[in-house]
Amino acid sequence: WVQVFAPIGAQHGAGYEAAQGVVNALQAAKHPNVWLHNIGLREVDSSGAFQQINVTAIFEYDEVM
Repeated sequence: WVQVFAPIGAQHGAGYEAAQGVVNALQAAKHPNVWLHNIGLREVDSSGAFQQINVTAIFEYDEVM
């Protein structure tokens, strides 16, 4: 989980742009022993002065000894 918070009323879509940047970075990430899939974002109800958007990803890994 990555939680992105942006002030409500700030630049329109700033929170979504930041969250989408995290999604894009996770989709581009490559590692021989870690696999990410089902990467996506979800808006959470506003709390106080901030909008919250969660980025989630399911990961699998192969232990290297």
